[in-house]
Amino acid sequence: MMTPSNDTIKQPKSIAIVTGASSGLGQEYVKYLCEKFPLDEIWLAARRKDRLYALADTLSVPSKVFPLDLADEKAIEVLSLALEKEQPFIQFLINAAGFGKMGSYKDIPLKELDHMVLVNCKAMMDITQICIPYTKKGSRILEISSVASFQPLPGFNVYAASKAFVTSYSRALHWELFLKGIKVTGVCPYWIRDTEFIETTKSGTARPDAIRHFMLGTTAKKVVRNSMFQNKIGLGIATPGIISTLYRLGAKFVPHEIAIAAWEGLRRL
Repeated sequence: MMTPSNDTIKQPKSIAIVTGASSGLGQEYVKYLCEKFPLDEIWLAARRKDRLYALADTLSVPSKVFPLDLADEKAIEVLSLALEKEQPFIQFLINAAGFGKMGSYKDIPLKELDHMVLVNCKAMMDITQICIPYTKKGSRILEISSVASFQPLPGFNVYAASKAFVTSYSRALHWELFLKGIKVTGVCPYWIRDTEFIETTKSGTARPDAIRHFMLGTTAKKVVRNSMFQNKIGLGIATPGIISTLYRLGAKFVPHEIAIAAWEGLRRL
């Protein structure tokens, strides 16, 4: 009986999946991956359909566009069904979808707080869970968190708490998948000044003066480049810059009560 040769056995596509791909940090990861890695396809997920297609038109790598609100349970089903159909090899998963709103408990409506938690926590976890079966040795997963995850932040309370979930989940998953040769990193940047994130946090029902200054911010390109390197060398948590690294160290040694008092003063300057 003849056995098929290696040439006739269909190999799974090597793909990257990026959520929050329509702008900001997610878009920067997309560009970096397309420039640096020989992917067969890149899957782009975000809410804004027009931006996703505009981005896809500029890429050198074939893409698949998923215009989805990841807070919707049906969005996870769409991605799951696409994975079942394609049976790809996921070389990279980057969960960059997320948002924050400034203000105290009384400033932001419950519906928006719920949406923040659904996108920042549940969607991130769900997408990771449905993608892991399609990863293998050499796969890399980056979960975009924040230095806000290192301490409670009055005036940014739910966002900081949601990112604490991302950081904790990433730390644990890093060890669960380490022996399988799959690298998982929680990425904790400081303020990124050249994305829409800061303006989004101040928009709509948010209280824009809850945080008045965003000093010493970094850029999306620096975050992407540094976090990809730190993921490559196998770090469970990436602080992709000097300020974020100092922030992380300070959060380890300074009691929360003192750190919160300092934050309360700084955000009012």
